[in-house]
Amino acid sequence: MDLTGVPALLDASAPLLRDSLQVGHAPGQLVQRLDQQFALLSGTLRDMPPHQQTLETTLDWSYDFLSGAERLLFKRLSIFSGGFTLEAAEQICSGDLVDRSLVLNLLGRLVETSLVMAVGTENQRYRMLEPISHYAKMRLDAEVRNDELLDRHARFFTDLAEQADTQLLGTTQTDAADQLELEHYNLRNALDWLFKSGDFENAIALAGALRWFWVIKREVSEGTEWIERTLTKREGASDRVVARALNGAGLLAIRRLDFERARTALVDGLEIYRRMGDGPGEARQVYLLGVLAWFEDDLEQAERLITEALVLSRTHDVAWGIAWSLAVKGTMARLRGDLVGARRDMLESHQVFLDRMGILDIGWSLLRLGALARDEGRYSEAEDRYSSGRSLLLKAGDTLGLAHADAGLGAMAWLAGDHDHALDLYRSVLEGFSLSEEASNNLFELKTMIQGNPSTAELREIVETNRNRAVRIEGQAGARAALAEYLYHVGKTAFRHGQIERSKTALAESMRLADTAGDKRGTAIAVAGLAVAAQTLGDNETGARLFGLAEWMASEGQVRIWPPPDEPDYSSRVASVREALGSGFVRATMDGEALTVDQAMELASPVSGFADPG
Repeated sequence: MDLTGVPALLDASAPLLRDSLQVGHAPGQLVQRLDQQFALLSGTLRDMPPHQQTLETTLDWSYDFLSGAERLLFKRLSIFSGGFTLEAAEQICSGDLVDRSLVLNLLGRLVETSLVMAVGTENQRYRMLEPISHYAKMRLDAEVRNDELLDRHARFFTDLAEQADTQLLGTTQTDAADQLELEHYNLRNALDWLFKSGDFENAIALAGALRWFWVIKREVSEGTEWIERTLTKREGASDRVVARALNGAGLLAIRRLDFERARTALVDGLEIYRRMGDGPGEARQVYLLGVLAWFEDDLEQAERLITEALVLSRTHDVAWGIAWSLAVKGTMARLRGDLVGARRDMLESHQVFLDRMGILDIGWSLLRLGALARDEGRYSEAEDRYSSGRSLLLKAGDTLGLAHADAGLGAMAWLAGDHDHALDLYRSVLEGFSLSEEASNNLFELKTMIQGNPSTAELREIVETNRNRAVRIEGQAGARAALAEYLYHVGKTAFRHGQIERSKTALAESMRLADTAGDKRGTAIAVAGLAVAAQTLGDNETGARLFGLAEWMASEGQVRIWPPPDEPDYSSRVASVREALGSGFVRATMDGEALTVDQAMELASPVSGFADPG
């Protein structure tokens, strides 16, 4: 007997049995499935022809035992990619011999014969193994070119995306995003068919409805490709679907830092929304134009547009627009040093998020409140905000949000003296920031989290520096270098708010961490920050020594940008110390060049530590 076909049958059977165990079939069900597989194997061995038996022949054998309705449903199910729900099978695959009321029973029969698998217990889905799906598709294509089936598939998933469009910005946003993620392959196939079949109106509608899904799941490249591709066929499409797709094109272009394309898409979309008299659409478009101005560092224009977006959003009760306009308005206030105004706007924004938005938006709102508390010097409150936000972002599955939360928590832990925990957190920070190229290039979150008010160009420099550092410095040293960078910004922000001793604490810790990580640039800029703090306090002797050490370290480390961008009046401060010390300035700077980091730590002598003000 020729048994060469047996391995193919076993290969087909093994995944089915493994999946049975993974999805938690009851023992009786599992035994039944095992019996079916071994009965099939026994029959195949008994009836094996003398020529080589293949998997296709085995599937032919199973297919021949199906009833007419079962065969028809089996073939139609090949339209799905990545699985499907009962509702999808009923709506798309019913008709002719397959009555909609019978689909569940027919599916059960296909599951019993192992041609279809039932996956999960709650929100049950079904799927076919790829070889079986391919076989069913060949049967379908060989008998009829079923364009109607493809049309029904595309309509179903377009409707699904339309329903999710508003949910993605509401209280059930993560559930909606997860549901679309499960149907990712089906959505791609629907887009492909709509475009190929010339149904450009619905292709544009589907792409536009998915814009926030692509942002939330950080699939910016894919989203851009589909939206831009469908917009090339916008002629004759309705204003509503074109305007929404242009909103998506602008949104995704901002995420890619393609500001020219963002402006074109947003202005074009704004004109359409205004022509339609669509107030909520106008509010969303003006908000994104405000964010664009912010990213282009036109702060005056950004303030004007965000304020206009807030008025429009309040007028038309656009919860998303109210919450995010206030969030950005509060962030800009924080970055320019208006912490009172920032707290007012951010707390109002947070309340809207709590009342009307989902856990992803609430989680990020808590991180922004953590950043505000950090800037105010309320480190205990900051730690609480970061922790609460992290819990929600973990539940939402947002790895970039977790990285930002851990960055804040790590800095607070280090300043509180829990150094081991801080470094553990920063190892996860580096991992989180490196998981996605799009995430590492996406500066929107960084713009709302960072201390100070660096330009977009400077933020890109920080991202590139951190990426290069992650490549160059791994493990514990990498975590130390990244934490040193964060603490440096904490220190400089405290300094800008007049918290000089608190600033010295963070800068001294940044210097020590950067030194132990071998990060000469990080060490030099931290010493420069300490020198500026000493000069501000009138301690010119200490300032001169630290300026000398900073200059020597920058030269030895070949620091490319010097003085540091965060020290805009560096030269004038050095000149002030030189004038105050006179002939003693050169001696003091030379003494500074010979200092060790430990001696510099002792010289800086921060005293206030971690305690909150008041």
